[in-house]
Amino acid sequence: MKQYFNFFIIFFVLTAGCTKEESDKVGGRPGESAGIYILQATSQQVSFNSWVVEDMDHSTKLNVASGVATKQDVQVSLEVNNALVDAYNAAYNKEYIILPSSAYELSGNTVTIPNGQQVSSDVSLTFNTQSLNYRNTYILPVVITGGAGVSESSSKIYYIIKPTLKDFDRTGWSIHDFDSEEATGEGPNNGRAVFVLDNVLTTFWHTQWDGANPPLPHHISIDMQEAQTMHGIWLINRQGASGGAATKVTVATSSNGSAWSDEGSYTLAVTNDKQYIYFDEDVVAQYFRITVTETKDNTNHTFFAEIGAM
Repeated sequence: MKQYFNFFIIFFVLTAGCTKEESDKVGGRPGESAGIYILQATSQQVSFNSWVVEDMDHSTKLNVASGVATKQDVQVSLEVNNALVDAYNAAYNKEYIILPSSAYELSGNTVTIPNGQQVSSDVSLTFNTQSLNYRNTYILPVVITGGAGVSESSSKIYYIIKPTLKDFDRTGWSIHDFDSEEATGEGPNNGRAVFVLDNVLTTFWHTQWDGANPPLPHHISIDMQEAQTMHGIWLINRQGASGGAATKVTVATSSNGSAWSDEGSYTLAVTNDKQYIYFDEDVVAQYFRITVTETKDNTNHTFFAEIGAM
């Protein structure tokens, strides 16, 4: 089965200064910011929306610019400089991994700012994230290596690539089993286990409280209707509720709905946000089960608004 990823790219720039001598080389006057720089590296940090990668490459453009119109054609060289990664990680307390050369392609290493212009033609930087490990964050430093009057303030651009998994489509999924649900007390269209699959955050599965209040642990299991390569699951709490929210769960998977494999114990936050649980290793399964073992305020009951996997 194909694995689909989102990936996020962040451009991060280190700042310094450009000297008067550098400005003069490209036609600037004293006091003007006329250095040669990477156009996309003009803000401290710019975050872009994610792209969904479905067996396709995705590209972004890269340009070199001058602070003022050039007095002649200015040729500038660009290159990937992975020697900068260790220093970057040390400076920002990161553990980013060098982006493999197979995961990107720079369409050219030399650009020209034409005489009388300020911006070069585009260079295309194409990313292919299919081979990347979603557990890692990658870094790709691109730098200006040649050209008159290079501005140190924007001569480097760091592409930070974080693959994230695309949620499985839940169409056709069903509840395999559960140990408890509130069949009537939450009204005719709420409380039952099926509501964790309805894509509505205001509905929820709630364990029984009307007439009985069975104690923890509580479980609910999902049938995805076909075997899939699972990397983990996600959970959304009942919105606006804290007492009874799951704070510790165990997860199990199964290929037949009867023999279960333990995928570990996990701690959850009390939040309205979607929470992701990543397995230590990928597993092929059709069913998964969530067992709530601890709750906020040590209640007997618990609940979830939505449940899914990726």
